[in-house]
Amino acid sequence: MVILQVDFDYKGGYDEDMFKECENLAKSIACEPGFMWKIWTQNKEKNTSGGIYAFESKDDAQKYIKMHLSRLEKSGLASNFRYEIFETNEKLSAITNFPPKS
Repeated sequence: MVILQVDFDYKGGYDEDMFKECENLAKSIACEPGFMWKIWTQNKEKNTSGGIYAFESKDDAQKYIKMHLSRLEKSGLASNFRYEIFETNEKLSAITNFPPKS
């Protein structure tokens, strides 16, 4: 598993407005190859948004980010993109309660 961290300047709404603006986007993201999960992030004070994603492989994350940044740029709601891909240490993560227990 790899983690993709993305953030960008955001011109859209937040909270319920973001949900309305991005619900179809969320459904599309959920169908991407190798996608596992995403935590949506927002910072109203700094007018930024983004997310923390998990993908099965680095290759899946790289393919996704190339497509996603283009899609966001075309939307006109986002600019000044920043992202990074991290490998995970699953043994240490398990000690610190990841994945969360149900």
